[in-house]
Formats: sequence, structure tokens, C-alpha cells
Amino acid sequence: MPEPGVSVCASCGVICAREGRCSHCKKPHERPVVLPPRSDGAYWVCIECDFKCRACGFKVPLNHLDMDGAMLCARCGLEQAFEVVRWREALGHAHAVGDFFRDGGAGGLENPFRTVGTSRTSATVTTEGANALEITASPGGPLCTACRSPLDVEIAGEGTSTVSCKACGERASYAVPAAARKMARALRAIVATEHRTDRPEVTVEEASGATAIAVKCPSCSAPLEVTEDSRFVACAYCKTTSRIPDRTWFRLRGGEPATESMWLLFSGPSPLREEKDEAKQRRKADEERRHAEKAQRHDEELRTQEEARAREKAAAQAAQASEEAAHLAQGERQRAWEDARSRRSRTALFIALALGAVAVATAVGLGLLR
Repeated sequence: MPEPGVSVCASCGVICAREGRCSHCKKPHERPVVLPPRSDGAYWVCIECDFKCRACGFKVPLNHLDMDGAMLCARCGLEQAFEVVRWREALGHAHAVGDFFRDGGAGGLENPFRTVGTSRTSATVTTEGANALEITASPGGPLCTACRSPLDVEIAGEGTSTVSCKACGERASYAVPAAARKMARALRAIVATEHRTDRPEVTVEEASGATAIAVKCPSCSAPLEVTEDSRFVACAYCKTTSRIPDRTWFRLRGGEPATESMWLLFSGPSPLREEKDEAKQRRKADEERRHAEKAQRHDEELRTQEEARAREKAAAQAAQASEEAAHLAQGERQRAWEDARSRRSRTALFIALALGAVAVATAVGLGLLR
């Protein structure tokens, strides 16, 4: 459900973009409807689906979550195999459009649908492979077909829900196929004619090889009078209101098959948000790892520089100690040399004095002899 104050088209229930005419239903925006917020945080997404027929090659509407592995081309009538797994991508796309529109990509994630609700009302994706699906998803909310008021939904569980209009009292029950619930566990409810459970399908009888078909009441088997105005027909006898399924409706109406909207109610984050969040967490973890590695390299460089400075300091101290030791040794040698010279000087003086004394004594002795 869009945030409070978000306006939707009063004709189709799809969000109003910045335009005078709804790009979804092509009707003018005269009196947009403001959808109230859901207390459970769930949100509606409108999807329209086409597939490409393998026989005629035309795009054909697929107005329900077809999960039986086969689909009927409304143009050429060929029933063909269909890979049900294709719905997984389609439902994931619808979930993502509603999820990112709901909060505008909050949480720091890049919003791939940021223009939805501003310059456009929807986003389209095409699956790959045979019978490729083209899904157009638009945020908004389903409106009552009778009075165009917002619908309330009561979820009963197992994909079943009851949708009601407070304004006019209209009620309807729907069920999400079990296979669709397994593919998209966040899919809570659906509003689509083909998935309505309070209107049984009419009984269709067709003779072999005949082109005409007979439509009968599923309760009393009375023939039903079908018009082109509605897919719901009331039995004139037992008053049972039944539903004409797609494949019969296309054949009865003839002409160009029309695409009908399906409304899906999702809750919680979409797979795309979880994928982007995981990618963001991975980028954050990678960035933190790079920062840690950079810090580690910086610390290693600091340790290397400190070790180099310590080695330089030790080498300088060793050189200084060696220089001081050499200086001390030089001083010791100098002192030893000076001591030796002093000793030689004293010895020479002593010898000179001794020789002088001897000379004096000799002179005295000679003088006495005379």
C-alpha cells in the first residue's frame, strides 16, 4: 500500500503520475482517490500480463496466474505448454515495484523504479524463453467496481481472502494458487476475476467438432443467457451467480482479447531488495576489509619505519660508542706516550745530574792531588 497521501486514479486504482491523464487506463485525472495506509504494512500492486503464442506469434493477454502448465491462446485457440517457473520472475518484478515505490528505496539502496509515481505509473519486464511473459506492474490499490471506493481485504490464511467495500457493501472472495504462494511467499492476497472463489465456474458443453458452445448453470444445469457486458451471469431458475472462465469468455465475446488487471497484495521486502541489500552488505564488507588491509599495511609500514629508525638509532649509538671508545683509547695512548716521555726526561735529567756529580767529584779529587 502506498504511503499516506498518495493519490491513485479514480478509474483504475493505479498511482497518479505527473500527468493530466492516467497512462494506465487513459482516463483523465479528475478526482483522484487517496488510499489509506495499511496497518500491517502490506501493499498492492496491479499487474497486466501478456504472453507470446508459439503458433500465431501474437501477444495474448493472460488474465490469471495460470499454474497448470498449459495456456490457451485467445487468438488462434491453440493450447500450449507453459513453463510455470516463468511466474517466479514476473511475481518478483511486481513485488519489487511495489516494495521500492513504498519507501522510495530507503536504506541507502539504489531504487531501480525511482521514476514510478513521478514520470510514469508502471514498470515492465519480459521473461526469457518460450511463451515469454510481459508483466507490467503498477503500485496502487484495488477499487470497488460499483462505487470506485478503496477496498478492504481480510486475509483468512492459505492464500484465501475476502475483499469488501465499506461504502456500498460489495464483497468477494479470492484465492491465490498454491504454486504461486510457493514461488512468492510474500504474496498475501489476489483480486482477479479468474481467482474468485465465491462465484463457481459455469458448465461448458461443446459437441465434438462443433464451433458452438452451451453455457449452463453449475448448480441446476439450466442454460444461461450470456451477454458481452459481464463475465458474471445469474441463473434465472436457481439464482446462482456463476463466473465465465477466460477461455470460454474469449470465445463467446470474439474480437480482440482484452487484458484485465490483477491486483496482488505483498508484504515485506522483495527478493530484489534483499539481493541489493546483500550486495550492499558485501560491498560494505569488502570496503571494511580493504580499510582493514590498508590499516594493516599502514601499521606494517609504521612498524617497518620504526624498526628502521630503531636500527639507525642503534647503529648511530654503536658508532658513537665506537667513536667514544676510540677517543678514549687515543687519550690513553696519548697519556701513555706523555708518561713515557716524562719518564725519559726524568731519566735523562737523573743521568745528567749523576754525570755532573761525577765530574765535580773528579774535579775535586784532582784538585786535592795537586
